[in-house]
This record gives sequence, C-alpha cells and structure tokens, in this order.
Amino acid sequence: MASLAFDVNCHKMDFSMTRISAAFLLAVSLLTATVSRADRQRLDWNTGWKFIGAEAQPSDSTTDWATVQIPHTWNVDNYRRGAGWYAKSFSAPTTWKNKRVFIAFEAVSIAADVYLNGNKLQRHEGAFTAFCVELTSGLKWNAPNELRVRADNSRLGIAPYSADFNFNGGIYRPVHLLVTDASCISPLDYGSPGVYITPRSVEAGKAEIEIKTIISSTGGKSEALQIEAEILDAKGKSVARGRTSVLAGASPRVSALQLLSIAQPRLWNGLKDPYLYSVRVRLRSKTSSDEMTQPLGIRTLGFDADERFVLNGALYSLHGVNRHQDLRGKAWAVSDADHAADIALIKEIGATTIRLAHYPQSRTFLDMCDQTGFILWEEIPVVNRIFDDAKFSENARLQLTEMIMQGYNHPSIGMWGLFNEVTAPGPQLGF
Repeated sequence: MASLAFDVNCHKMDFSMTRISAAFLLAVSLLTATVSRADRQRLDWNTGWKFIGAEAQPSDSTTDWATVQIPHTWNVDNYRRGAGWYAKSFSAPTTWKNKRVFIAFEAVSIAADVYLNGNKLQRHEGAFTAFCVELTSGLKWNAPNELRVRADNSRLGIAPYSADFNFNGGIYRPVHLLVTDASCISPLDYGSPGVYITPRSVEAGKAEIEIKTIISSTGGKSEALQIEAEILDAKGKSVARGRTSVLAGASPRVSALQLLSIAQPRLWNGLKDPYLYSVRVRLRSKTSSDEMTQPLGIRTLGFDADERFVLNGALYSLHGVNRHQDLRGKAWAVSDADHAADIALIKEIGATTIRLAHYPQSRTFLDMCDQTGFILWEEIPVVNRIFDDAKFSENARLQLTEMIMQGYNHPSIGMWGLFNEVTAPGPQLGF
C-alpha cells in the first residue's frame, strides 16, 4: 500500500492510505461534471499522448516515443530537470468548422511551449496554474493535426527557483479540448472559468450576489448577446434569476455585470455546514450559445482585533496541515481518487484548515474542499529566494493573478499567500 506524507505544523507525519469514500468521489464527480457544460463541448484529452525526454525539437516521427496517459511526469523515480516533449495527433471533424477550438491545460511544469502542426502558438511559465490556448486558426481539415508540448522543469529564473521539495516536470494535471461558438464565455481570462462570483453583502435576511461574465468573441461583427444568470440551491431549485444584454464581436473581450438577491440565504459554514449554491450563466445570440456553472458558497470571513479567525460573524478555530500534491509511485501525477484519500485522512485527524504548500493545487482538490468545508490558505510558489530581476517579479505577479482568478469562486479559500520562508535578502516585489 502506498503511503502519503503530510507536513503537520511543519513536521513530517506518515499515514497509510486506509480508504477512499466512494460516495464522496461520486459527489465530487457530479459537481465537476456541472462546472463546464452545455453548448460547448468539453472533451477529455488525457489519452493517446506520446512522450520523449529531449531538450531540442525531436524529428517528425514519434514511433520511438513512449505512449503515456495524462497526468504524467518523468520524475516518479528520479530528480531529472530538463525538457520533455509530448505529442498528440488528432483529426478535426467538419462539425468544428465555424467553431472555436481551445486546448486547456490544468498545469504543465515548469514552462510549456505549445505547437500546432509545427507552429508555436504560446508559451506559459508557471508550474501550478492553468492556461488555455486557442487552436482554431491553425487547424487542418483534410489532414491529421499534431499538437506538441515542450515541458521544461529546468531552473528558468521564475518562481519557484529553490525549495525543499522536488520540481516535477511534465503535463501532470488533466487536459481538455474545448469547442465553442464564435462568442463564448471566455476560457482565455487567466485560465479561469470566465465567470466571477462575489457576495457583495450578506445579511440574515438577504444576500446580494454580483456575477461578472467575461465574453470572448471573434468575427469582427457586433452582435447582441443575451446573458442570463441563475442561482440554484443544492437541490437544483432556482432561487434568483436575472438577464442582461451586451454587444459583442467588434471587441474580442467584453464583460457583463449582474446583481442578484437571495432571500434567507443559507451560509457556507465550514465543516459545520458547507452548503453550496450554484450559479449558472447562459449566453445566447442568433449565432452563439454557451453555458457555464460555478459553485457559490455564501460566507463572510476575516480576523478580529485579537487576530482570531471569524467565519460568518463567529469565532472559528483553525488547526490543520500543510499539504503537498505528492504521492510515492506517482510524484505529482496524482488522480482524483488520491485527492479524495488525502481529504479523508485530513478530516480523520480533526483538522479544520489546510495550507496548500507551497503552490496552487488541483481544481479537483479545491472542489473537494468546497464540499467538505475546509478553510484553505493558497499561495504562489515564491519559496526561499526572491531575485532582483524584472522577469522574476513580472512572472510572480502573473502567477498571483492566475491563482486568484482561477480560485476566485471557491468558498473554501480563506487566505492568499505570497511566499514561504524567504530568508535571503531580496527586492520588494510590490504585490
């Protein structure tokens, strides 16, 4: 049996993996299935990949490459730092014509260069945050397409530069292919869902919920879009709904802002009652249709004058663990079942809070914490050293932005962290 390692109050403790709750996994899978659905296609793209460890661009043929499944890392049993190449061939069906096609990576470590049919589309630097690349203009319709990704976990002058844990390389979190209409809820806004939910006021009898939707358009022609936002309770019953309209198309990015009210809201109250609503946003026009659903946990949090944590106006005890995304025999390429096993073990020891050490972690793990009621501290991987270097500072700010935008709707996140154990003298990053 594999063993997991947690850092409890900064001291290592080993636990045996004792059980995985089937009911918990089913509940999480149902929640995840509703997060990105409806008129867009969201295809699992985790199989059929080829891999080779190489620094330079390999030859066109991938016959001597290993066949791998995502999530994947080359550091399961070694500490190699360098580059590795992934390749996946696919055909673009004619039903995708007049559509937009994106590839969404939940994480590639540490940097990723994405190529389609030999043309470089985008580079992403940051091992722990998601990013999305549009493939539309580079697709072939009468010939096979090949996607290649160069992953590099070398020291690249960005965070994390040094730490007391290994920096695994590879596409170690899931990959999805998205197919949308010309106007869609944007997958390009810092790797976020494109919908941001903010409880603006929370009182005993009413909660005001602000919903901001980012719309991505192409085509150059203005069109009227209808945006409907609806809040559903945990049983799927509608408790609030609103509509607005925007003009999109002439600009590649527009936003819609709506304010909805919930009467007698049930609060998300940590482990005591982690109650979740959901927010469903629908986009409609003569030519485009899209939908996105996100979790909503209504709560207030902060610290009182004595630096005690307060949740929904009441003192709430925080005691917990640091959690790394690492498992013997898998390294960072862990599964949903592994995440669920960690959740079960952490809950078993009586913890109420988790510090995500020392980097943003899986969306699936965040979903599980939303459902379970843990309070999270999530942080960017600025560990040990800060460099007086423009690239380092700029990238650290970008990783901070991506972390916040991607985690914005998770009620379990109570604190954002900027660094860990930075002991060497360095500049002010100016966060």
